[in-house]
Amino acid sequence: MDTRVLSPRLLSPASGSYLNDNTPAFSWERVEDPSGVYYELQVSQEPTFTLNILEVPARLYAENAGGENVSSPENACGPPDENYAFLTPPFTLWVENFLKGEGRLETVKLRVSYRVEGNPQDDNLVLTYSLNKGENFGSSLRWIPQDNVEKELDVTGDVEWWWENLSKLRIYLLYENCGDPDGFTVLVDSLYLVCIFTSFTPSAENALPDGTYYWRVVVKDGARNENTSENRWFLIDTVPPGKPTLVGPSGVVKDDNCPSFEWLGIPDASGTLYQLEVYLENNLLEKRSGLVFSEARISLPKEGRYSWRVKALDRAGNEGEWSDNLTFILDLFPPTPENGYLHFLLFEEDENRREDRYTLPSQVLYVNDNTPRLWLVLRDNGTGILDFSLRLDNENTFPHPTLLRTEDRYLENRDGAHLAVKIENLLPELPEGTYWVELQARDNIPETKGGPHTQILTWCFVVDITPPENAPEWKEGSWYSTPTPTFRWTEILDTGGDKVWRYELWIVKDNVWDEGHTVYRNNSIYDNVVCDDTVSHTVTNLQDYGNYYRMVRGIDNAGNPGPWSEARWFGIDTQPPISYVKPVGIQTSSPFTVTVEASDAGSGVVSVELFYAWSSDNSSWGEERSFGLDNTPPWSWSFTAPNGPGYYRFYSKARDKAGNEQIQFSYAYGYLQAPDFSLSVDPSSGSVQRGESTTATVSVQFMGGYNQTVTLSS
Repeated sequence: MDTRVLSPRLLSPASGSYLNDNTPAFSWERVEDPSGVYYELQVSQEPTFTLNILEVPARLYAENAGGENVSSPENACGPPDENYAFLTPPFTLWVENFLKGEGRLETVKLRVSYRVEGNPQDDNLVLTYSLNKGENFGSSLRWIPQDNVEKELDVTGDVEWWWENLSKLRIYLLYENCGDPDGFTVLVDSLYLVCIFTSFTPSAENALPDGTYYWRVVVKDGARNENTSENRWFLIDTVPPGKPTLVGPSGVVKDDNCPSFEWLGIPDASGTLYQLEVYLENNLLEKRSGLVFSEARISLPKEGRYSWRVKALDRAGNEGEWSDNLTFILDLFPPTPENGYLHFLLFEEDENRREDRYTLPSQVLYVNDNTPRLWLVLRDNGTGILDFSLRLDNENTFPHPTLLRTEDRYLENRDGAHLAVKIENLLPELPEGTYWVELQARDNIPETKGGPHTQILTWCFVVDITPPENAPEWKEGSWYSTPTPTFRWTEILDTGGDKVWRYELWIVKDNVWDEGHTVYRNNSIYDNVVCDDTVSHTVTNLQDYGNYYRMVRGIDNAGNPGPWSEARWFGIDTQPPISYVKPVGIQTSSPFTVTVEASDAGSGVVSVELFYAWSSDNSSWGEERSFGLDNTPPWSWSFTAPNGPGYYRFYSKARDKAGNEQIQFSYAYGYLQAPDFSLSVDPSSGSVQRGESTTATVSVQFMGGYNQTVTLSS
């Protein structure tokens, strides 16, 4: 017979756990055995379990009765009007005073062990319990004690048994008819409680102090076989780690956007982890948790004021205090204009012409105002702007610079450091030509940190207030067959001989040049093709109309517009012309006249082409051929009937001045009759001298098929 009992599988705490709770919850899996099993939890601070700091046995002895005679009338303790005897005191003292915990019990049983001397007949023992000191009783077991065996009462189903209500349990053994002795004796050896449980949590009174512990579970079956689980260890640490001391960065960080954040390590019994928070201008930028080492590198996105802090956490989950904050300023670049732009405010005093242009250091800006106002916004989001200056010269090496006096308006500051300033200068009247502007600026990084950063930028601009002299010339016709016509005109040159790249096209109705008649105007047409002498531009969505006008002019690089071209008329005609061949009827001879009627609602008909096909039976037709193109009305042809007598089918195709061709056709039919007879002479002509002889043959062919030939001789 197999007497082994299975070893229970432990669930929690897991081996190597770090806990910040002095009352940890122990749990394990239930073991199935035919004879039933009981569990005993053992917790020790030694791996050998020589001395258990916590031991929860499966059998909980409430009291050892020690062979007390419960059948003696002296032990009666119930009410005098009830024939019951209660054991005194109730066997509950051990349960109440020692067993304190939390968790649910799976099975609860009451058990009594007794001996009988004599032979009782009608005297009963009653085993029961109470959870309120005898005010009310739970289920009970009544029997006549005629044997010397243990009696057991399973009360699992009475209530939900938790360690909390188990501590209130009172177990009672009652003896009926105790006042009427029957000459036998009942001796109680022990009265105890049996519990089956797979979890246990110590109460606060039995809390475990901080330290390292080992635990296991012993399982026993009804046949007294037992087995032991594996040993597990855990560490209880309820003391949070200390407050970290930060090392750096602090102050100013120059040219390093991935600095190392460092702090002094904090020792802890369960080991220390760290949480780092980095803020940019008081907004959380990055949070890192679970750091093992007392340093971390973080990539910072941009210049600005950063602050950071660290707190320590141990492996048991205790959190320490946040460190004090450290603040630093990240400075990566010298002061720089926003977007790199130098702005030119043109025609400041003229609201109708006022314009703001800007340029980059890599570009050349043309301006058509010789007294522009320069301005830029200089920004440094790091340590701020220390100083700056603007210089002007007509040579890029600045041999004779003019220091520009600027109007400065500070826009942003941080703790007294200027982060942004608007710099302006109204230039004096400048002759036409090329100029350079130089900016020099420094930030506030101290020399001890490798500063300051220095910025030097140069912009180039050209003053040109003279417009182009010549106007473009048109290069194509006046009618267009599409609502998206392409216009072409000649290129022009600026007064200095440079190619003009920009043009303005203006289209109106009825030659009235105002806003109400304007259908299209665009002053940003660029000629990107070099050296072809032609500029082209396509306009979309023009409606059919026969009285449009257009003008075009060049605009030089500085924005000076040249003179307008001539106002050229044009029309849009997208509808094809129509035409038809007038009825031909029966013809008796050829050639005969074929006439066409043609019309066009837009640009007008410019030509008509006549087509024909021939048939001998008015059913099977030959290929259609062109008989000719007529460019002058009225549209008529002298038709020579190239195929001789028979049936002829005609249609016409008209074209208008815009280039549209007729797309729908109708047929006209004609018939050329054959003659009643035909006469032929062979030879058809000749001469005979006097005295010579000759022969001529005359042939006659009649419509009915009769032929006659006559030969004449002389």
